[in-house]
Amino acid sequence: FAELARPIVAWFVSGASESVLNAGALYLSVAALGHPFASFSLAVTGGINGSGRVVAPMVMDLVGYVGLLLPAAILVASLPAHADLATIWWIFAGVNALLAAAYWVYLERGAWARPRFAAALPH
Repeated sequence: FAELARPIVAWFVSGASESVLNAGALYLSVAALGHPFASFSLAVTGGINGSGRVVAPMVMDLVGYVGLLLPAAILVASLPAHADLATIWWIFAGVNALLAAAYWVYLERGAWARPRFAAALPH
């Protein structure tokens, strides 16, 4: 996607202006690096939710997206001297990388795999 970004954007947006091609190419270039982290987090969230643990992934996503990504993107967008689309895309990719690391740590700790109600089950 990063190598063919401009032709991909041009294929989906017929008659795209140079600024649209540049913005699309920028997004696809950053996404090529950031989306694997988001994909990992999404897959892990599904597995953790499937094990019956739904609160931890929800809290991690809220902290990442609402607590980090949203304020950082708003801050960058509100500073005219620093506001540019590339910075916002890189913030998005960075938050996805942090979330992937948080999910990796959560997986390694293994608490999600232990039965939650083992003590309450009859022996």
